[in-house]
Amino acid sequence: MMHPQVLLSGLLLLLPAAVHCFPEVRGVVGHPVKLPCTYPVSNGISSMCWGRGECGDTCGQTLIWADGHKIYYQTNNRYQLKGQLLGGDVSLTIENTTESDSGLYCCRVEMKGPNGVQRLTVSLQVQPDNSKEDVISVTVCGSMRDALYSL
Repeated sequence: MMHPQVLLSGLLLLLPAAVHCFPEVRGVVGHPVKLPCTYPVSNGISSMCWGRGECGDTCGQTLIWADGHKIYYQTNNRYQLKGQLLGGDVSLTIENTTESDSGLYCCRVEMKGPNGVQRLTVSLQVQPDNSKEDVISVTVCGSMRDALYSL
């Protein structure tokens, strides 16, 4: 018979590969929401894009693409880059959000030099506007390993 401690230890080793945990941004229908994404300015930027879905080798369903100086492709004017692109801020602002905007978004930055590509997948949850307050918060989720250690 296997001891419970051995079984639990074995499961903990498998969890990092099985748990997908992304930073989460919450927004309210009809209000703008900002999906944060930054890169180290010292590396410089060749190009960047935001897309729907989890990051991979591409942005997925591309929403906006820029070369670091200006935007070359934009599917809709609701998607905007309001930060300083050359200053390291390539955060995506989505104007007039709807519940269908909820889901995963990918920020992919191609940098000059040896560091190559930076990818960030962000989860957006847009809630109905049930109050008159602007409640937009950013939370970073923990891992299943953190949850098990707290038991």
